[in-house]
Amino acid sequence: MNRSALNTRREERYAQGVIQHYLQSPQRDLPALAYEICIYLAECYACGNVRHLASKVLAIGRWHTENGFPDPTECSSVIELTRLIRAKTAPKASLVIQPPPTISDVKYITDALQHYFNPTGSVPNALTPSRKAACRNRVIWLIGFWFGLSTSEVCRLRTQDVRLNQNALTITTKGISDDQSQTKFSFRLTRLPILCPVSALEDWLNISDNSVDYLFPRTTKKSLSGPIGSRSVHAYVRGLMTTTPDVSVNTGSQRYSLYFFLIANGWSRNKILETLPIYQKDPSKTRTTKTKNHLNPENLPPWLSDADIHAINHALTAHQPHMLPNISLK
Repeated sequence: MNRSALNTRREERYAQGVIQHYLQSPQRDLPALAYEICIYLAECYACGNVRHLASKVLAIGRWHTENGFPDPTECSSVIELTRLIRAKTAPKASLVIQPPPTISDVKYITDALQHYFNPTGSVPNALTPSRKAACRNRVIWLIGFWFGLSTSEVCRLRTQDVRLNQNALTITTKGISDDQSQTKFSFRLTRLPILCPVSALEDWLNISDNSVDYLFPRTTKKSLSGPIGSRSVHAYVRGLMTTTPDVSVNTGSQRYSLYFFLIANGWSRNKILETLPIYQKDPSKTRTTKTKNHLNPENLPPWLSDADIHAINHALTAHQPHMLPNISLK
C-alpha cells in the first residue's frame, strides 16, 4: 500500500469514528439538521472535546454529501458557531522567552551597585541599610552569573555551603541526577580580573553578620529568620535601573547567563556541561542550537581583552568541579 492510499484509509477511519461519536446520543440521527449539528458542537465544547473540530465538521458534511443529503455544515449557524468555538479554544500565544542577562548586563548592574555601595570610600560602619543592600545584591549577582545559579538559589545559600580562602571561592549546592536521586554539586572558582565574586564576597562579609546561618539573611523590622527573598533583590535592582535614563536591563534569572557567554566565547556544549555540572539539572535548556538563536554580539564587549578571556577560561577550567553523590539532603 502506497503512502497516498494509506492516508486515504486513515481519513476514512477517522471519519467513521466521528460519525460513531455523533450517533452515541440516542437523540441524534443522520441525516441531521443544522441546529442538531450546533447542539453537537456545543456539547463538544462543554466537554472540552474540541480537538480537530474542523475535521469533525468536515467528516459530518462528507457523510451527507456522499449519501446524497444536503450538507448542514454549510449553514451559516454551523459555520459561525465553529468559528466562535475555535476562537475560544485557540491556544494562547506562547510568551516570548527573554534571554538571560548578558555579561554586559551583569557588568552594568554590578557597577551601578558598586557605585551605590561605596561612592566615596566611606567607612563600612557608616554604611546605610540601602548601601549595605547594594553590596549584598552585588555579590548575589556575581555569584549567580559565575556559578550558573538563579537568584533564588544564591539567596538560599547557607554559610556551610560556601568556602572562601585568599584566592578562591567554593560553593556547594544541591541538584537532581538522572535517576532523580539528590546529589550535591561543588564548584571552585579562583579570582577573576573582572567582576570577581571572590572580592565581592569579601566586601560583603566585612559588613555582614557572620553569626547567622544564611549567607544573605533576611533584613526586616520583624527580624524574621531565613534568607533574603529573590523578589527583594530583583525589586532593588529594577528600582536602581529606573533612576538611569534610557537604560533597560533584563533582571531575569541568571542561571544560563554564563552558559550563553561561554558559547559566544567558543566553548562547546559538552565542555560546559563537564566544567559546570550544575547545568546538568536541566540539560534540555542547554542545546547549542537553541542558544545560538539568543546570542547577543554584546556578550563579548570591547572592554573584555584577550588577557581577560584567557584568565576567565583558566579560572573556569583550572579547578574541575566535582559531584558529591549519595548525600542525603534534608
